[in-house]
Amino acid sequence: MRLSDPVWGCCALFGVSEMAGVFSAGHASAGVGARLRIAPFGDRTVAVQSGGMTRLAEPQLQRARLGCQWTQLALLPLCFVVHRWAFTPAITHGTAPSTSPAAHSLNAQLSANSPRANIDEVETDVVEIEAKLDKLVKLCSGMIEAGRAYVSANKLFVSGIRDLSQQCEKDLMISECLEKCGERLQEIVNYHTILFDQAQRSVKQQLHSFVKDDIRKFKDTKKQFDKVREDMEIAQVKNAQAPRNKPHEVEEATSTLTLTRKCFRHLALDYVLQINVLQAKKKFEILDAMLSFMHAEYTLFHQGYHLLDQIDPYMKKLAADLDQLVIDSAMEKREMEHKHATIQQRTLMQLSLKRVKQAQSSRCKQVAVVHTEQRTPARTLLFCRVAEWSHFT
Repeated sequence: MRLSDPVWGCCALFGVSEMAGVFSAGHASAGVGARLRIAPFGDRTVAVQSGGMTRLAEPQLQRARLGCQWTQLALLPLCFVVHRWAFTPAITHGTAPSTSPAAHSLNAQLSANSPRANIDEVETDVVEIEAKLDKLVKLCSGMIEAGRAYVSANKLFVSGIRDLSQQCEKDLMISECLEKCGERLQEIVNYHTILFDQAQRSVKQQLHSFVKDDIRKFKDTKKQFDKVREDMEIAQVKNAQAPRNKPHEVEEATSTLTLTRKCFRHLALDYVLQINVLQAKKKFEILDAMLSFMHAEYTLFHQGYHLLDQIDPYMKKLAADLDQLVIDSAMEKREMEHKHATIQQRTLMQLSLKRVKQAQSSRCKQVAVVHTEQRTPARTLLFCRVAEWSHFT
């Protein structure tokens, strides 16, 4: 039989090295011929070597047991379970202990229920939540930039509407409509600007400040906690390896371990407090940021609805006027088409009459020319005869 390291690891985790000494002393007094480590008993040390056993006197054992604190004694059942599980049969040549399903199950339960596992789970959760918050802050920054570009484009659009309204001053209906719509659209643009400013403050800056300040403070505390824990482990190793025949080194190692253990316990309490504060503040910061942003969204749509509701009667009147305008335009179009068709028909009739008259006049001219050509020889003969008669007379 041999004492495995999990007992010492469990005792070191909870800061109960005195319990480790009690277990070692108990087995030493029982005559267990195993190779054990040296464990402190307050200001005393028990040395157990391979091949030989240094037994602890019963009064010393009683004083060591009575020296355990009540908080440490409350953890004795868990330590007994780990201690019982740690003793596994082994062959003298150093073969591996048997790994039964029950041992695996017990090991899994102890690992899952240990404070170290809970701390590891919290640390993993903090790392993941930091990554998610960084991603959300970047997405919020992109949304704000796109929103500001949208606001700038809307401002240019409203400016174009005002220019068109000034151009159409002679038409009162168009000018009035463009002026009122431009004013309402400008108000909506202002509401969008307020929304994106609120998103900048509530989501981006608030969550970024939480990640930058609180999570970074948690990481700094974790680094200090890990460093002090390593120092305590080193002090435990030195205290366990201190030679029994050198009281000065034993006393120095014991005092170093005591101071390191006190520092570790205080820092462990600070670390646990920082974890609890971070968990509570994480909930508050995330919920408060989301609630502020949703209030901004609600205000945007509520004010927008109220603004457009004020112009709703004018919009309904304008819609009725547009319907009547469409009807009047259709009737006017039909009248114009009818007039156009009538004018075209009249023009065609006039052209037809003109062509008929031209044809008749040209035909009359041709007939006159023919008659003229037929009467010319008779007139010539008559003229000659008249001339001759006048000559003889």
